[in-house]
Amino acid sequence: PGVCYRVDSLADRPEGYRPKNARGFESLVPLQEVLAECIGKGSGTKAVARARDRLLAEFGPEFRVLREVPVEELQCSGVPRFAEAVRRLRAGEVRIAPGYDGQFGTVALFEV
Repeated sequence: PGVCYRVDSLADRPEGYRPKNARGFESLVPLQEVLAECIGKGSGTKAVARARDRLLAEFGPEFRVLREVPVEELQCSGVPRFAEAVRRLRAGEVRIAPGYDGQFGTVALFEV
């Protein structure tokens, strides 16, 4: 038996349970990770850094870009698929592959 078995045995609420007064939350992917997926390069590359710097100069802080700037405005960002990536992120249309055995999980906005 693994961790999942132990979690299930300890669980005292059904999956998806949410208390009445629970605060909402948002799941975001860092801007550099979104750009890296759109550009097809690593998040630490100069190409991604340049794209990030352009977006921040034009639209403001990272959270504003990811959460507030209208998707229509982001279509003129100069980064192919960026507006669609942000739309998917905001809609929760992400693919999550959980980590295991010391491996980090991954989040993808487009199918690989």
